[in-house]
Amino acid sequence: MFDDQVLHDLKNPLSGITGSIGLFLEGLLGPLDAEQKKYLTNIDFSAKRLTLLLMELSAVANAEKKQLVVTKVPFPAGELREETAWLKQLAALENKTIVDTFDDDLSLPADKKLTVMIVTDLLVNACKQTDRGGRVTFSIKPDKGGPLFEIGFSGEGIPREFTAKIFDKNFRADHPELKAKTGAGLGLYFCKLAVEAQGGKIGAEGARFHFRLPQDR
Repeated sequence: MFDDQVLHDLKNPLSGITGSIGLFLEGLLGPLDAEQKKYLTNIDFSAKRLTLLLMELSAVANAEKKQLVVTKVPFPAGELREETAWLKQLAALENKTIVDTFDDDLSLPADKKLTVMIVTDLLVNACKQTDRGGRVTFSIKPDKGGPLFEIGFSGEGIPREFTAKIFDKNFRADHPELKAKTGAGLGLYFCKLAVEAQGGKIGAEGARFHFRLPQDR
């Protein structure tokens, strides 16, 4: 792993890349044809996913050292929708659809930065497991025990024998058929650490991920 200074040094050039690409995609540096826009969009998404990976690496390292900083300040669910909007465009490039159904004004008792990362990683994983033309759903349901987040997908789902260990560190490394769909395992392991650091629980059944973030008493 690496320290926060190394993370900062790695994120800076990535921010420069995404910032520059944004100027092109917004048409501020001249018109683009469809092919140019497609390739620049792919580069933009790859840079954003790499940035997420770097942030997860840092969070995992800090969590394992019991040094993960958690700041739970309630924020409206609409901000979460805005932060993950780019994933809908990414899914569309693969002829997939992400549909979110929740109240923008729903207050989420959570660390916003960590929650955005958790939801982003679960949506990316759900998209990986969804065939072309498929659909991913994202809902947040208010509950007295804290909001329940659910991400479902139209793929085959996670085999039952794997669901108890899907969030364990490096579990997918020994199961090539699972690794091909969910990646090497850091993302889901991060999700578990980040949810539990906020006092919540995470799980998976078939074609659905879910986690709950409780209200602080």
